[in-house]
Amino acid sequence: MSASRDLRGHRADRHGTGRTAGLLRGVGGAKSVGFNFEELEGANETREAIEPGLVRRFWRMMFERLDMGSTSRVREADRLLGYLADVQAGQKEQWENFLHDPIPTVGTSGDVVVLSPELLGLPDARYDDFVVGNILAESLSSIVLRASETAYVREFFHGVARCREECEFYMFCQGGQASNKYFEHGDFGATETRYCRNSKIELVRALGEKMGV
Repeated sequence: MSASRDLRGHRADRHGTGRTAGLLRGVGGAKSVGFNFEELEGANETREAIEPGLVRRFWRMMFERLDMGSTSRVREADRLLGYLADVQAGQKEQWENFLHDPIPTVGTSGDVVVLSPELLGLPDARYDDFVVGNILAESLSSIVLRASETAYVREFFHGVARCREECEFYMFCQGGQASNKYFEHGDFGATETRYCRNSKIELVRALGEKMGV
């Protein structure tokens, strides 16, 4: 579910939580929902950025709605509360030792890309069109095992290392998504992206504000 249009509507609605509450009420009886904010990705090259304050208010209203007894599960709330529960229970190491899923994606030609399905079929000579192998020539397991040797995968993990060093939200965010880094910044070594801000950073800040911390 895209939350962007609803967030823009909040610019004219300073006092009500009705639009956000309505998102949780009007999902056709779904037991769980997730909110995806519009991103610069693939063909979406000119999406309007959403003000961080609006994103944070959206998430805060979402937490307030859940506290009011909404029976809907919200993916983002589950992730954050699950992380906090693990930390409180002394299980922080599973987040510290998080392993990124290579997400191998196979095209009709047999070509394989990793880290993000959105990279499949994209031309970029700098990264050999993101192709790390072909399953018609070798096994998928062998391709994935040596994927870390490719330029864009090395660049991505260099960026993740920078996130670990520079970002106070790293443990929860885990370095962001490869496709967002590439489409927003033109390379994989970047750190903060819209996805990070909207789906991780402002989510944490919203809960912190609600809890008074």
